[in-house]
Parts: sequence; C-alpha cells; structure tokens
Amino acid sequence: MKKNVSLNEQICMKKLYPALLMAISAIQGFSQAQRVCGTPQLHQHLLSIDPVYAANRILLDKEVVPNSGTQNSSALVTIPVVFHVIYANAAENISDNRLFDQLNVLNADFSRTNSNASNTPAAFASLGANTNIQFCLAKRDPNGNATTGIVRTSTTVSPLQNFPNNIVAPWNTTQYLNIYVGNFSGILGISPYPGGNPLYDYICVLYSSVGGPNFPGTYTPQYHLGRTATHEIGHWLNLIHISGDDGNACSGTDQVSDTPNQAGQNFNCPSFPHISCSNGPNGDMFMNYMDYSDDGCMNIFTLGQSTRMNSAITTWRNALTTSLGCVPVSVQNNPLPQSSFQVQPNPSASGTFSISYNFETKGTFSFGIYDVLGKEIILRENLTGANGKLNYDLNLSKGVYFIELIANEGRLVKKLVVH
Repeated sequence: MKKNVSLNEQICMKKLYPALLMAISAIQGFSQAQRVCGTPQLHQHLLSIDPVYAANRILLDKEVVPNSGTQNSSALVTIPVVFHVIYANAAENISDNRLFDQLNVLNADFSRTNSNASNTPAAFASLGANTNIQFCLAKRDPNGNATTGIVRTSTTVSPLQNFPNNIVAPWNTTQYLNIYVGNFSGILGISPYPGGNPLYDYICVLYSSVGGPNFPGTYTPQYHLGRTATHEIGHWLNLIHISGDDGNACSGTDQVSDTPNQAGQNFNCPSFPHISCSNGPNGDMFMNYMDYSDDGCMNIFTLGQSTRMNSAITTWRNALTTSLGCVPVSVQNNPLPQSSFQVQPNPSASGTFSISYNFETKGTFSFGIYDVLGKEIILRENLTGANGKLNYDLNLSKGVYFIELIANEGRLVKKLVVH
C-alpha cells in the first residue's frame, strides 16, 4: 500500500515542510504545568498542503483491521530505535542512563508490564493490551556498522525548531524509529502520523521529559517519567488523541471503538470517574497514554489501540519487520540456515529455555545472548561438535533478547521473548 514518493514530490515537500514551523509555533498557552503535543496542528497543516498525505491517510484508515475485542495476537515486532541527542549545553546532553531508562519505559508501556498497570480502574482493566510491540537500541547503523543507537550532536541553536533534520539527518526512516531529543520550543513532543514525507518521519521529544523511574527527567514532575515518548510513538503508529481533537465538541473520534468519547484533553490526574460527553458511568479514560494526563497517571493502551498500531506496522511501516537494526554486528556476517539452531520454548517464562543446534559437519562455534541494550547476558560459550542441546535457566526479566550463533561458515541471530 505504501506509495513511493517521487523526486519532484520530495523537492516540493522539502519546500512546504518548513512552513510547519510557523504552524507549530502558533500553539498557544504552553505552560510547564500542561502537556503540549504538536501532532494535531502538524496533521491539519499537512492535510491542507499535501494531497499525497491526505490520500495516504484515507488509505491507512481503510486498512485498519477492526478491533475484535480480544487480546492482540500479532507476532512480536521489535523496532530499532536511534536516539539523536542534539544539545547546546551540558544539561541538554542527557546521559546514556536516562536514555536506557526511557527505552525500558517504552517496552513496559507497550507490553503492559508497566509498574502502575494495576492502577487502571476495574471498569477499563479488561481492555488493557500487550501490543506485542517492543523497542531496542539499534546495534547496526544503515551502513552495516556497529552502533550504540545513540548519536550526539553539538549545536549552537537552542531552542530547536521542531524539524531538526537540517542539523543531523535521520537514519533510514523505513528501517529505524528516529527519536530526536533536544530543547524544542513550545512543545513536549511532536510526531507525524504514518503517510507523510519519509524525510520528516521521526518524532521529537523535549530533552527534560526523557527518562524513567530510575533516571527521571528534569522537567516538572508531572512529565518526567518518559510517557511523552510513549505518547508520541503512539501517534507515529497511527493513534489519535482519544478526545478526537475537536476541542470540547464531543463530535470527534480517535477511530478506536473501546476508548470512550470525551470532551477535550485531561490534565493532571483526575479522579475516577471523570464524566464528559455523556460517557457515564465510567467516564473518560484519562489514564490512557493518548490523553494529556500526568506521566504517573498514564497506564494503558487498549485492545483497539493495539490493533490500530499493529495495522500501521503491517501496512505503512511493514519494512520495520525485516529491519536488521536490532541485530548485533559480528566479524562474520554470512547468514547461516535457520535450522542451525532452535530455541524452545519461545516465548519463555523467566528465561528457562534450551538451544538445540545441528550442523552438517563437526566444527567450532559459539553462542551469545544479549538484551535490547546490547548487554551480554552470559559469557559467550565456545563449543565443538555437530549437534547437541544447551539448557539455560537465567531468571531473565520480561522483554526481548537476542541469541547469536557464530560459526566458521557465518552467523545467525534469533529473538527470544521472555514473558
């Protein structure tokens, strides 16, 4: 379904997109006491200037699989992430640890293993979804070279414009989720919906909002636990604010059936039930990641939202499913047959699993196990033989891991899911 953008269209859109800066700067009422997301203004501006984008948005909504009301059953998708930290001073050049904590927040929020999931009111709890979407720091760059997934760029510009690719270009936006971290003017975050110019297909988050419970951001305590990135990635995967962005008219829609219609965005952390738009008795789902509530109050994506995000991945963002961005680089990079080794069970509970390996001839090889940050879980084992079985009981945390086999003939990497 994805439309190839012609060179002429790209040149045209390069000229048009800078006008977005004026549109976004028109956002009024920015305050450190409130969340401000620039996505609705971006969306409306693109609809007015870009007929290709408008057509793609119609196609994307037609291709969304209807919500079945049951847990999403899509195969796990792991999205390679590159953080572009653009800084003008030491405060803006945030630490690796805060970025690591941010990544952990994303993986917890999208798998519904977030520590505050139990705070979802009982009326909405059954709608909570494990989206089967996870994120890893990129291990190889677009040129096939090893990377940490963190790119730091010094600049004399602060605050930044909301489209800073003129300072540092994004990596291939079909293969990576590019997250720009910097001192952006007037917003906490901004993200495009799928369907626009790939040259601008990345999200931006205010540097002081980046972090998590172990290494929190420095922004006002309402927005320092990493949920700005969760919210913006929701947009990047085709989610709309649950109010439908119609002000208080009660006529808008986020096109998801299991999120109640509500009047405008909620701020702070309302008491349940908070009723608007005649949506009683349960009222607004103000704890949804796509509302404007405090970071500590947010705790749920719904089944319908999960379906909509996975539909975006299988259509517009389908190239992510074959990206090699999460695969570590090794000296030998020739692909080995998938039958070279098997992991069972997969998914695994608490890291108890076995690796069965099988080669046509006896030789020397080794296995390594890594987490999404590239940390080696166990020391690499060097073995000699043609076939055999290795058993592991590693007491691993929930998440995605990578098992890498290196042999004389080449290498093979497989994902291990621990739930």
